[in-house]
Amino acid sequence: MDAISATFSKNYCLDQSGLAGIRRLINNARSASAAGKDTAYVFATETEYVLRTGANWKGPIGDFRMTIDKLFPDAVLPTCVEGIVKTGPTTFTAERKHFTPEHDVRFVVFRFGEPG
Repeated sequence: MDAISATFSKNYCLDQSGLAGIRRLINNARSASAAGKDTAYVFATETEYVLRTGANWKGPIGDFRMTIDKLFPDAVLPTCVEGIVKTGPTTFTAERKHFTPEHDVRFVVFRFGEPG
């Protein structure tokens, strides 16, 4: 878990709760492997949206709404997006008024499953 924490903590604000969720996913993969299912893994899918170019515009972007869907209810979604709110079993939303981005949006989704 130290390697996961070192790799993902800074860019995605991975906290103890997120690490506990990833531990749960790893334990699920270990259990599946022990049961003879060798095709189950824990996947990490990283995504980044470039927003900083908006800072070059004449003033703020304006009203901004972003929804992230992690697709799987048991997936873990670490992100440094401030004020993000869970809006459904798999969805999270962030909204801003008079938005001038200072950072790009980055998030990672950890999930347990089979390739494909």
